[in-house]
Amino acid sequence: MAETDRENIRESTLEGLDTAASKGKHGGRPPVITDGMLHTVLRRRVGGETVEP
Repeated sequence: MAETDRENIRESTLEGLDTAASKGKHGGRPPVITDGMLHTVLRRRVGGETVEP
């Protein structure tokens, strides 16, 4: 019985991921540092500012 439940959950999850991917959405965590953030930090460092996390 538990195996059947796990299989149903797995199938539902995979269907959801396929649906999201077809809409152009992808799961996972967002990037910690985006390209814009990196650009800003590098620009500030070049300008002599102290950059700390």
